[in-house]
Amino acid sequence: MLTNLLSLTIPWILKIAIDNLKNYPASQPQLIRYSLLLIGVSAATGIFRFYMRRLLIGVSRKIEYSIRIDFFSHLQRLDSSFFESNRTGSVMALITNDLDAVRNFLGPGLLNLFNTIFTFISTLIIMFLISIRL
Repeated sequence: MLTNLLSLTIPWILKIAIDNLKNYPASQPQLIRYSLLLIGVSAATGIFRFYMRRLLIGVSRKIEYSIRIDFFSHLQRLDSSFFESNRTGSVMALITNDLDAVRNFLGPGLLNLFNTIFTFISTLIIMFLISIRL
């Protein structure tokens, strides 16, 4: 959420910089100040985004590991008739492909869903703050 807010501040900073520089002659200290502010916000956004993704992907990997352990324990409790009627390749495909899909949903999937919803709502709020008529 913090990364999305920081990303949304970049256009706001550009708006303020353009408005200020449009009304007054551009001075080098002003340009440097706005440039450093944009670089700082961009760097902070990148750092927060890196650690957020690292955390979410780590959590999704731990969940995947736990599900794999539970699934393997379940397979060990099954009768031999299950393994006679099901091919080894289909059981292995179930373990790998389906659990990868679950991990991808829990990590990047949920991250993208929440980012999209939060960014959409935040963008609407900022647009209304800038000009409700537009």
